[in-house]
Amino acid sequence: MEDDYDAEFKYEGDPIPALHSLDDLKRVIYVGTFSKSLLPGLRLSYMVLPPALLAVYKHQASHLMQTSSSLIQLALYVFIKSGEYQKHIKRMSKHYKTIRAELIEALYDTFGSSISITGEKAGLHFLMEINTPRPTGAILEKAKEHRLELYGMDRFWLKETAPAEDRPVIIIGFARLRSQDIASAVSLLYRCCFGRA
Repeated sequence: MEDDYDAEFKYEGDPIPALHSLDDLKRVIYVGTFSKSLLPGLRLSYMVLPPALLAVYKHQASHLMQTSSSLIQLALYVFIKSGEYQKHIKRMSKHYKTIRAELIEALYDTFGSSISITGEKAGLHFLMEINTPRPTGAILEKAKEHRLELYGMDRFWLKETAPAEDRPVIIIGFARLRSQDIASAVSLLYRCCFGRA
């Protein structure tokens, strides 16, 4: 099962081919959504099944009700077929690339060598590791007080397999971030991590 999450937004290097496109044995189920590339309210996703599984699906699950509006599906079809969806992706990629670069520059300007950033070459978020005595939980609590929406990596680990935390690693999303808000958001984040401006 391949969830090609955020695949539309890649900012550096060559595009990474989907595993599904390399699958000569026709075993990969490819799934995706339009929630990130258009808007979450559409509630539209898709699944590309290998031919053998498609036959099984048609036989055993074709009776399942489609919960998405037929009108929305038709509008999306026209949007894609007309080429406007691809133009939209290009515009949004340019926008997100600019915001991402401004945010990363502001983070390094403010935090200096106390941070390292990874996973920034694609998608709508990246990871920031911080050299601070404050644990992740304390940083997230402070961020919540300042209405900064951040997440720690702990939400993705099973408790039994969670690694010991040497340094806090937080997830920085920038999909809703405006250029004019970057400086104040980064300043607030610094206070959350170190307790001083």
